[in-house]
Amino acid sequence: MSNSPGMPSPVPGDQALLPVSVGKREPMRFGLHLLRLVLALALPLALLAGSLAVWSAEGERARALEAVEATAHVMQLAVDRELGMTVAVMETLATQPSVTAALLGGVGSDAAAAFRAEAAAVVTRRPAAMYNVTLIAPGEPPAQLVNTLVLPAQQPPTLGGVRYPPRPIGAPPQPGSAVREVLASSQMVISDLFRGSISGWTIVVAVPILQEGQAIGVISAGLRPAHLGEVLRKHLPAGGGVASLIDRGGVVVARTVAEEQFVGTPTTEAAIAFLREPGAEARLVRTPSLEGVPHYAALRRLEAAPLVLGYGPPQAVVDAPVRRTLAIAGGGGALVLALAGALALWLGRRLGQEIAVLGADAFSLAHGEAPPPRRPSSVSEVQAARSSLLHATAALAQGEERLRDLLATLDLGASIARDPDGTIRFWSKGCERLYGWTAEEAVGRVVHDLLRTVFPVPRTEIEASLAREGEWIGDLRHRSRDGREVLAAARMVLRQAAGGRAAAVLETFTDVTAQRRAEVALAQSEARFARAVDAARIGTWEWDALDDRLTGSPGREALYGRPQGALPDRAALLAAVHPDDRTAVAEAGARAMRGEADGHYEAEFRTVWPDGTTRWLRTQGRAEFGPDGVPLRMAGAVVDVTERREGEERQALLAREVDHRAKNALAVALSVVRLAPRDVPPAEFSKAVEGRVSAMARAHSLLSAERWTGADLRAIAEGEIAVHADRVQIKGVPVRVGPEATQPIAMVLHELATNAAKHGAFSMPMGFVQLSWERLPDAIGGGVQLRWQECGGPSLDRPPIRTGFGHRLVSLLSERQLGGTTVFDWSDPAGLRVAITIPARHLGEDRSAVGQAAPVVGPPVQPWAPPAVPPDAARGPRVLLVEDQALLALEAKAVLNALGCEVVGPARTLADALRLAATEPNLAAALLDVNLGGGEMVFPVMDVLRTRGVPYLLATGYGSAAIDAGQAHNAVAVLRKPYARELVAGALLRALLRRKD
Repeated sequence: MSNSPGMPSPVPGDQALLPVSVGKREPMRFGLHLLRLVLALALPLALLAGSLAVWSAEGERARALEAVEATAHVMQLAVDRELGMTVAVMETLATQPSVTAALLGGVGSDAAAAFRAEAAAVVTRRPAAMYNVTLIAPGEPPAQLVNTLVLPAQQPPTLGGVRYPPRPIGAPPQPGSAVREVLASSQMVISDLFRGSISGWTIVVAVPILQEGQAIGVISAGLRPAHLGEVLRKHLPAGGGVASLIDRGGVVVARTVAEEQFVGTPTTEAAIAFLREPGAEARLVRTPSLEGVPHYAALRRLEAAPLVLGYGPPQAVVDAPVRRTLAIAGGGGALVLALAGALALWLGRRLGQEIAVLGADAFSLAHGEAPPPRRPSSVSEVQAARSSLLHATAALAQGEERLRDLLATLDLGASIARDPDGTIRFWSKGCERLYGWTAEEAVGRVVHDLLRTVFPVPRTEIEASLAREGEWIGDLRHRSRDGREVLAAARMVLRQAAGGRAAAVLETFTDVTAQRRAEVALAQSEARFARAVDAARIGTWEWDALDDRLTGSPGREALYGRPQGALPDRAALLAAVHPDDRTAVAEAGARAMRGEADGHYEAEFRTVWPDGTTRWLRTQGRAEFGPDGVPLRMAGAVVDVTERREGEERQALLAREVDHRAKNALAVALSVVRLAPRDVPPAEFSKAVEGRVSAMARAHSLLSAERWTGADLRAIAEGEIAVHADRVQIKGVPVRVGPEATQPIAMVLHELATNAAKHGAFSMPMGFVQLSWERLPDAIGGGVQLRWQECGGPSLDRPPIRTGFGHRLVSLLSERQLGGTTVFDWSDPAGLRVAITIPARHLGEDRSAVGQAAPVVGPPVQPWAPPAVPPDAARGPRVLLVEDQALLALEAKAVLNALGCEVVGPARTLADALRLAATEPNLAAALLDVNLGGGEMVFPVMDVLRTRGVPYLLATGYGSAAIDAGQAHNAVAVLRKPYARELVAGALLRALLRRKD
């Protein structure tokens, strides 16, 4: 059969191929192939689906177990809170005056009865939690003095009646062991479960009664296990489960179910193993419950007591989703595979017939023969393939001719060279334009000699690569006919003849001279920019909004404390931002991407490094938008501004502190004016006030020079006796006092010098003063004793009948504000002697002189005690006063007394304030200084007063930003120092009216 026009000639060597015959077995074989294909695809999908189902079920189980651990944690916190509340009640009860009296009075005394009444009131307020409260005196054995379960006239039982249940861990404790442990350690103890002689199952919270840091007795409260079980039941989730408390001996203390059956019995083996590991804090185990039902259990150690909490649901409830999912996945997968196999066989048989016929037609076309006429295929794809074969065969011959023409007109320089000498056999028009030689001039010459080629590697390596790989791609440097250097991107392809012999090499060239120069310039420019950015510690970034891809300079991640490549997208970047700043950063980016502010993006935020370090960063950028307004990308820079932010914060803190100290100083000065006696001539009044304010100013100057870190005691003394410097002998070891004590000491020395000038040694021509101080040994509390000895003054025969304001001011500053002691001695005819003790907490770190001083000479130092209130004193509304500045406290007390109030306090420390706020009865109101010095704030006292329903006023030298808005809102008024007496009166009236309502 002759070749049809446009048909390709038969391929030589194909005559041995036979036409494809269409038999009956081909469709069936095609169906089997299709079935294998379907199974090969469906089986992995089925396995994947099953794996995903199991993974999902396992995830659900994991979430359920996480919920179990979270519930156990909540229960632990609830029990810790309940035990902590009991400990707090017992510690408060241990500080009552009646406790010491009861210990001294013994069993049956009035003091013991009074304490029993207080303890019974505590039990009455918490009857569900407490069995009883007992007071135990030390001894061997320790003896109960008071037991609220026993009537006052009855003898409390001994501790020997206590019985501990059998325990799997260790031997049962001896009766009274918890009490002995408290007396030995002076620390709170919570006992294991035991059965008392007059009570049921009990655990005891035992608290020491302390005197000078040593336990002199014990107060204990018996807790009901049933109450602890109720606490656990309140936090049981809807799904139920079992929760229990276990003591250190492995005995069940409380349980949410079957409590009467299991309390006092050993716990499970898994919980016992957990108890035997002291370092284990929490664990999730699989264990049978005491009823024998398999459970998951979360075990956690309590923080407030040596108890372990266990909680968990039944194992069947947690594992049910996994079993259900496996059954559904297995059955569904088998059904899907069966249906897919049947459908594959049916489609394979149908398609096999059509494809077999199409293969026969393709064989005929490949050999230049026209296929026989056939009916249109029932499969449209097969029919379209047959039509395409016919059209492709007709166009193939034409395509070959057009390809030859196209190669002759391309701008690519192409040359065919015979190996191995590289003689040019073909030279395209593009080569003529690129290099300047015509085809007649180039053909027959060696191409690399003609172009004076410079190779990037030795030519032998290129030839070896061609022989091995069949092609080589790279840049070559050529010279054109006019001497111009041409950088060409070359591609060499090896053509092989029969037997694998190298026949020719086809080379194509593209001029990339301008492109490579631009690339080099760009690389140099980018390197310069990178060096500048790195030197300035700036990170550049670009975010592709379509792909959520974040790129930038190498130093960008370093500003976030991350290695390079650790922040590839927006989510990773936000994860490195401080949680409190993430919302603001995200919203700023969203506004820029919406086109607000012309797409400008700006944010200043904190980033948290992996080691916990926090740094401030500032970033700016601008968004780009497409023609349709869709955001495409955003680019910008980020810089570290930590030093600037820290400087701003230090400046703001300094401004607040300066404002606070200035207002406090003004308030103290105003108190000096207000408290000074008015029954003196104006000139004397002015002189006294001026001297005291000047003393304050000199102390303030010393503190400012030392940046408010303290002052040298000698410098303080020399400043206050400068007028009489030639009549004062100063002797003392180097001592540095803290900033809170500098001003009070200066005012005390000023008052002593003023008194000596008016009535003492300085009032006589030959009089003088010996001022000395020395460190006190640590054995008696440390600190410094300051001695003032006047000599040569008026003779003294007895103490003055009446002491003035200066005398009271010295005592007030020394005893109330400094917390020390003051002793005046008029018994020496030579002159007044004063001994002042300054506590060690007001001194600096230099302790080199401790123990080197001679024994203290002078009057004995006695501890200061507040004067007793006469029993018949008139009692108005009781107002708690908290103020650490002695003069301000004195003035405030005078104002409150003038308003008819009974002052409770004043308290100058947070501990004293908390004690008075919690224990003083019938408080009508409170006046509270916000800052008590030494970093203590009065906010805990405010919480106690709110709990008791006592209104309070706040006094502060800070601005409004220093007080939390909620705290200020709960106060009746916030008084800014220095405040007017009328403001105190008005605010106090509002507080009393609020209390009445």
